[in-house]
Amino acid sequence: MKAITVCVLAGVIVAAALAGCGGPFRARQIDNKVLESERIVYLDRKVRSYLGAREMPPKRLDGGELQAEVVVLNRKGKDLRCDVKVQFIDVDGSEVDATTWEPRIFEARMEQTIRKNSLDPAAADYRLCIRVQK
Repeated sequence: MKAITVCVLAGVIVAAALAGCGGPFRARQIDNKVLESERIVYLDRKVRSYLGAREMPPKRLDGGELQAEVVVLNRKGKDLRCDVKVQFIDVDGSEVDATTWEPRIFEARMEQTIRKNSLDPAAADYRLCIRVQK
């Protein structure tokens, strides 16, 4: 009877230890407040340390489309390969149009202008997402 009690107690301790263990990979959640409030969203730490961006105010074109323009500067002495996506949002914050992920090479210590037009005239603002190319 004592051996069974010791085995049960050992099993409970092991189960409690495993339940508290996070494992080698923790699930990560992107903060949606950042995505909702920022025009330029860096999805990787490396991108944030390498690149700086200067937002231009959005422009309305003759057909009613919205034009997004951002000047991106690579501050480091090394080229950075990234993917870039522009999302166009309406006055309620809902996405109405988006480009596909496009590869870009940001050359060392150089500026590059990203300019995209929405297809939907309901677009009121834009969001530029940048991530390291995989």
